[in-house]
Amino acid sequence: MQHVLSVESVNSPPVRIERGHGHRGRRRHRHYRHRRRVAGMGPTPKVVSSKGGRGGFGIPPPAHYAHTRAIYSNYAPVYAGGYNSTSRYGYVGEFNPNSIYFWIIPPFKYYSYDLLYHRYQQDNGYYYAPQLTEQGNNSSNVVINGTVNSGNNDNYHYSFNISTNKQYPMADHAFFSTSDYNAHNANFAYRLQFSHLIEFDDTNQNGFYDPDEQVYSVTSLKNLEWQTFQVQNINVANNETQFYFQTSTMTNVIYNNTCCNTTVNDNFTIRITYRTSNSQLNNTAPIVIEPNSLQYDFNVEGFPTVVANARPNARLGLTQLVSSMAHTPIRFDVNTTTPLDVAQHVKTNATYGLSIGDYTQGRSEYQSNVNISDVSFSPPAGINATAVAADVTHSPDDWIWGANTPSSRERSLLLITFPDYITDSNIIGTMNMSFSGFAFLDTDIMNALASDGGLSSFGFYPDEIYKTAAFKNTAGLYHKWGKK
Repeated sequence: MQHVLSVESVNSPPVRIERGHGHRGRRRHRHYRHRRRVAGMGPTPKVVSSKGGRGGFGIPPPAHYAHTRAIYSNYAPVYAGGYNSTSRYGYVGEFNPNSIYFWIIPPFKYYSYDLLYHRYQQDNGYYYAPQLTEQGNNSSNVVINGTVNSGNNDNYHYSFNISTNKQYPMADHAFFSTSDYNAHNANFAYRLQFSHLIEFDDTNQNGFYDPDEQVYSVTSLKNLEWQTFQVQNINVANNETQFYFQTSTMTNVIYNNTCCNTTVNDNFTIRITYRTSNSQLNNTAPIVIEPNSLQYDFNVEGFPTVVANARPNARLGLTQLVSSMAHTPIRFDVNTTTPLDVAQHVKTNATYGLSIGDYTQGRSEYQSNVNISDVSFSPPAGINATAVAADVTHSPDDWIWGANTPSSRERSLLLITFPDYITDSNIIGTMNMSFSGFAFLDTDIMNALASDGGLSSFGFYPDEIYKTAAFKNTAGLYHKWGKK
């Protein structure tokens, strides 16, 4: 069985490149084959074309998107105005009917950075910037919400649920197809969970972790004492109409606390910083901040060099568990089976990573100078993806996941290598390292799934329900207080 990777350029159609895939890919390919073929096909829904999008769903969208909008109808007030210094949310740019701003695409097609985020460029883009709110300041669990109700079929909110109080540091990225904050159980969600720092011997120097390569140290991030989150609302320098939320946490951890019988007991520091905005922001973070996304920096400070000084092929990687709802495809842009020329082409983009969902509802992006290994079936030091997922505290009435337990979700375990880990016998003391990434929710596509989702559970068309409720909700803001 072959796996298809599409590499797209601005002026050309997708180039289909065949490459082999492992056992896991074959099994999932059979399961999703009929669903992959429909993404992007069929007529373009009006709610997509009206925003400059192209491509259809091929088959009727999942009904639960429309059901959520119908059931949770206590919508936020309608605002169809432009983004300005007072509202700081609303329409950005000017719609050009001759431009294409986004496509509905299946997860196995690679969509270049510029094409995917073109719609957010302030000079020639067009999109609705959501209203941003936050809660949970000075705690171990912060929630940042983005809310849209334009009166033009755009009616939803998303939540970034950032926490350190569930055994590991993590963030949930959830979409609800209604602006009603009372909605429970997200229509789409995925989690990025950090779990271990691992030094290993990159024997073949390919930049990836390969099965059976020697592990030198393992430092677990489980049950550490993390600093509480302090949320800052920061205006962009020289442009006070733009802003972003920023919050961070840090902890001290004992080096190699779960492996290898080392006598080194040095402490080092881990610092995680999160940022989000409703504008595309350059020169604010190590990578561009995109709307509808949660950007993060993962910093390691004062890391011991005992291995780096003695092992010239050593590398340091961070394990990150990506999980989503059951039967949700997770597809990598590049892995160890990707032809070298294809990988090099993909990594000429500002970021690359993986796609989540049948219609690429989510993207997890990383700086192009890091390497990402899928170690789900060949984990280093026996770190098991199922065990890491199941370690997390879960309640059956969780407002995002509901009864969908961590161990029942679709998941992939990643090992992300730090580009600034240096092996040199002349290094004295410690070293500092970092990488950056962001998690993106394609709200245009998911909003279309709700607006084009057919009959609701009440027997009305979603547009009819939406218009009726929009007139009834003209005052008051609805906040997600207590939803943690």
